[in-house]
Amino acid sequence: MRADIPSLRTFKQDVTSLMQKEKTSLVQIVLEEQRAKRREQEEVSPRKTKNIFVISLSVILVAISLALIYAVFLRGAVSPDDKALEALDLHPMILVEKNKEISIDPSASDRPAREAIINQIQTEKLTLDTVEYIFFTEKSSIQTKDGIVEQKNVVGEEKLFSFINIGMPSVLTRALGEEYMFGIHSFNQNEPFIILTTNYYDNAFAGMLEWEKQMPDAILVLFGRSEIAKALAGQKFEDAVVKNKDVRVLRGLDGNPALLYSFKDEHTLVITTNEDTLIELSRRLDLSRGKK
Repeated sequence: MRADIPSLRTFKQDVTSLMQKEKTSLVQIVLEEQRAKRREQEEVSPRKTKNIFVISLSVILVAISLALIYAVFLRGAVSPDDKALEALDLHPMILVEKNKEISIDPSASDRPAREAIINQIQTEKLTLDTVEYIFFTEKSSIQTKDGIVEQKNVVGEEKLFSFINIGMPSVLTRALGEEYMFGIHSFNQNEPFIILTTNYYDNAFAGMLEWEKQMPDAILVLFGRSEIAKALAGQKFEDAVVKNKDVRVLRGLDGNPALLYSFKDEHTLVITTNEDTLIELSRRLDLSRGKK
């Protein structure tokens, strides 16, 4: 009699059989994995909570520190000069640590204005390597429906230099832009400076060369260095290079620069009394324009 041929096994049957055999093992594996996850959560949760607390505390401390640095070193107490700057909506061409307002009366003599400028340069106490922005204002009266009201206006470049009469040649004044800056940089001593903007580089350069003969008497006297101006009468400017930039320099009797100027670019002219001040002003101009 022929033996019965075993029926064919299917994949489904094999899987079912295997599941029945390994059922207990799989359940145990799943349970063990769940226990391990719970243990991990119990161990991590306190540590995670602690980490979140430490991170949050660190962020708060950093924010407080930055606020203190800004308040102490960058902004400081809001002085009357700072309030005046905000009220007039003035924006210095470079980062400054201090502001100073000088009020002038263009209808009167220029002597009080000159004396105020010289006094500020000679007596101002500044921290080393800081910059003070000196801005000029004048008062005017306007008629309103409520009567005459006094207001304060910022004195522009053309009006200021015409008023204090520094003898700029017309070819130079016509080439200048409206934006300018007068200030002091504290280095070995208070180093005054003027930053001018130009609309026509060629005319501005030609105008500066023409002005060189009068500049010592005009600028050094305004900067409170009249004795140096007298000692350098007849001296000529010469070419020099400072930090790879062409500079025109009037040297003192000791060979050090007494007055120098340089075109930062075709639209910016810097006049000052010290090479290090020229370098610092150039650096701050780059920062104000977002250059590295």
